[in-house]
Amino acid sequence: MLNTLYVSHSKRGATHYYLDASARYRCVFPCEQDDTHHTRHCIHFDQIGNIDLSNYQNVIFHRPRFSRKLKRIVKKLNHLKIKAIVDFDDLLFNPEYALQNPTYLSGKMTTAHAIKTAHQYFKALRLFEFAQTSTDPLSQHIKTVHPLCIIETHYNKVPERWVNSTPIVPAKERLKNKVIRYFPGTSHHTSNFKQAIETLKIILDKNPNIKLEIIGDIQIPTGIFSTQQFKQLSHCLFEELPAIIAGSWLTISPLEKNEFNQCKSGLKFWESGCFGVPVISTPIPDMERFDCKGLLLSHNHKDWITNINSMNDECHYLQASNSLLELTLTCVLKGSEQEQYNYESIQILMCAEFGPSWPAIKINPTHPQFEGANSTYKSVISKSPVLIKNKARSKEVKHKSAEKIKEYLKKTKKNTAQRKFKKLKNNPRLFFSDMLKKKIHL
Repeated sequence: MLNTLYVSHSKRGATHYYLDASARYRCVFPCEQDDTHHTRHCIHFDQIGNIDLSNYQNVIFHRPRFSRKLKRIVKKLNHLKIKAIVDFDDLLFNPEYALQNPTYLSGKMTTAHAIKTAHQYFKALRLFEFAQTSTDPLSQHIKTVHPLCIIETHYNKVPERWVNSTPIVPAKERLKNKVIRYFPGTSHHTSNFKQAIETLKIILDKNPNIKLEIIGDIQIPTGIFSTQQFKQLSHCLFEELPAIIAGSWLTISPLEKNEFNQCKSGLKFWESGCFGVPVISTPIPDMERFDCKGLLLSHNHKDWITNINSMNDECHYLQASNSLLELTLTCVLKGSEQEQYNYESIQILMCAEFGPSWPAIKINPTHPQFEGANSTYKSVISKSPVLIKNKARSKEVKHKSAEKIKEYLKKTKKNTAQRKFKKLKNNPRLFFSDMLKKKIHL
């Protein structure tokens, strides 16, 4: 049996690393794959002292920065003949491109801090003999700065439960309610969204029936878009995203053209494509791998306008939607119809007991509810579809699930406050500058 331990270095810490999209895709989701011959667990780096590393044959460190503790642990793993692997899904480790980081370009990081952080990632990378990345360009960059490293590319992809969690909205229904949605997730993508502002303004001005929604705390100049056509939410739970995406007309993925972004993965294609929602995106190599009518790569402003307008045609839109579904669902769905039918109910039942982050609890042996989450999950999936669905629909379970979500959101806000305090402590000038920008809506 080959056992693997994923170790997240998320800045959100041991309690909230499931909130980190990067940690979910590179650590949590791979652990959820069913394999009777391969045990997978996931912890945060802060919890590594609470686990027996000798139980694993592979230990994968996601986005580590250099520290004496990391150096000591990697040395220990090498001594025990345990394979230590570093994992990167962004071009964080090459100081040459430190100032292309979207966090820096969006004004969330000083020049000195950006360069210092890149060097910390680089020093961490050099501790490892083995590496894995999310894209081919990233693998090439590691080969450049660490030539002796043995590298594998493991592409990002959505998990099966992502698709099973919400019904696919018919394409004709989405055409009647035209909503373009952008999911930046964090405020670090303000600079990327700037690439699409001019295009979107023209589209909205000429089409009063089209709306734009942004789910993410990016900064948008006041008055750019009509209030009747524009809506912005600071964030939403990850488990709510599939339903929001499924009801979209289009999703967009604008990126500033630089080497950092050329190394990004095509996750927006997977997230949107599994519900048949066409994607308009800036070209990047990881998206260029796909030949699909529902993925419209746009090199310039003219392309963006042309591609968005082309989706007004019903025949063209239906072809694009069907093309996406055929490609993505074939790659993602492997379970039976029964398993696909049950997931929404399973999510409600598990959330009622353990909160929205239960998938991370179920694979973290250091968590106090680890055993309980696993036994409850096994009990739930062993029941018939009808029993699961009926129980999930009960008012008591739904109320308990809603209360757990409220409790989770409170903890999330507390975690956000702690991160802001840390930012204030480390860089007061940047902290107050950021607060001022938000206040005057620049």
